[in-house]
Amino acid sequence: MATAREIVTALISGGVRDVVLAPGSRSAPLAYAIAQAEAAGRVRVLVRVDERAAAFSALGIALATGHPVAIVTTSGTAVANLYPALAEADAAAVPLLALTADRPRELWRTGANQTTNQVAMFDNVARACVHLDADATDASAIVAEALAAARGLSSPAPGPVQLNVSFRPPLTPETGDEPAPLPEADWQAPPAPAGADIAEVLAGLEAPVVVAGDKADHIAGLAKAITATATPVFAEPSSNLRDLPSALTSYVALLAESPLAAEISDVVIAGHPTLTRPVTELISRPDPAPIVLAAHDRYTDLTGGAARVVRVAAGEPGARGELPQLPESPWLTAWLAADRAVAARPTTPLERAALTVWQDSARQGLDLLVGSSSTIRALDRFAPAREQHAGLRVWANRGLAGIDGTIATGWGLALGSGRPVRIVCGDLTFFHDASALLRGTLEAGVDLQVIVLNDAGGSIFAGLEHGELAATSEAGARRFARYFATEQTGSIGGLAAAYGAGFTRCREEGLAPLLAAGVSGLTVIEVEVSANLQDR
Repeated sequence: MATAREIVTALISGGVRDVVLAPGSRSAPLAYAIAQAEAAGRVRVLVRVDERAAAFSALGIALATGHPVAIVTTSGTAVANLYPALAEADAAAVPLLALTADRPRELWRTGANQTTNQVAMFDNVARACVHLDADATDASAIVAEALAAARGLSSPAPGPVQLNVSFRPPLTPETGDEPAPLPEADWQAPPAPAGADIAEVLAGLEAPVVVAGDKADHIAGLAKAITATATPVFAEPSSNLRDLPSALTSYVALLAESPLAAEISDVVIAGHPTLTRPVTELISRPDPAPIVLAAHDRYTDLTGGAARVVRVAAGEPGARGELPQLPESPWLTAWLAADRAVAARPTTPLERAALTVWQDSARQGLDLLVGSSSTIRALDRFAPAREQHAGLRVWANRGLAGIDGTIATGWGLALGSGRPVRIVCGDLTFFHDASALLRGTLEAGVDLQVIVLNDAGGSIFAGLEHGELAATSEAGARRFARYFATEQTGSIGGLAAAYGAGFTRCREEGLAPLLAAGVSGLTVIEVEVSANLQDR
């Protein structure tokens, strides 16, 4: 118990305010110490029975707060279930601390129950993997070092860290064992290093564009610099820069159709762009080789041939302040005129429904978490740029762009921000993480709404070469349906009911009134956007 208490005390002193705990016996010493800290008002705790959901919930909290979140698990396969979320946190530079309980060292590799090589499990994704023995005397110092690595203060970038801790019986506090009072938090973030003047960088370029990917808004001063220099910006939805006056809606179409694309002198990458092949080709060109704005060493340089990597300061997402006046610029004027000329409207039910969700979320100023695959790409094509929408914040797990953990991430966002959160995703994304709707009877609820655009499987593949091949023969169509589209038999409404969520089903035309009611409690709305479903 002494080691567990020292660890929790060090977490509090190190500025950790949130813990997500998955129950288990070997991790019980940590649970008792965390319970004391929660009772004293030092930490907020979320208990999740599924370790994968626990880890993605922690990821969501860390995204919302910007601070490291601790995840506590017992030993064995419980630890392995953290891997998907830690891999996403690694790629997206999100600070997490995995506290994984273990058997004593002498039981390793003996066949003892729930023992495996836990310390090496996250070597490929963790900033550090450290083991503490049950009788460790330096736990406080090790926790402090782990938090520094998670924050990117002693590592190339923020990200996940594992602290594996052996515990031996007794795993419960002894009778009369009174824990010492917990400290007040005394951790202060060190001053952020000053970065380059982004406006100066952009002003020195002849005909630049900024490609703003996921989390581009984490770069201090970027929005002001883009506006002050009237630089055209290709802003993916989760860059949170799509409302800038120089943002373009149909930039993907313009790259393919407009002669302006050939006049680009410099491509400046901010954040993590991932959504379209034309943009991937643009930022992979050797001429012009891209210029990368990097707040840490996790940056996007697909070929390793960046012309420059410009060190910039990290900023508080959404804290852009008042933007400067947009100056006159023939270069930007030409792009804006071209953008208006090629403006397209959504043509499929999924695209129209996704746009309806975006527009209502913007009107209400919600936090919107967008699932991977077709949904976020529909918004990238059609969500209007240059429209002011105070309060809208768009999130996405684009580090590794998986569909797993989307609902759990949204739960964490809602808990961490204290704001209502809306998720919009496809049916496969929902089925993959539906169990994250489960809540313990003693756990606080959140305001979380899940909009499921049910297109009867993985429609994203239909727009790739797999769909083209499927159209060539009946056998190809059958192969596509089974191996790529993978429509499921599950009931979205049945799962929502099983997990205690409110449920409504509608078609595209009935969605807007349901959204207008806002986000309150835990609800699921299924929108039938597949002709296959509507014909049944």
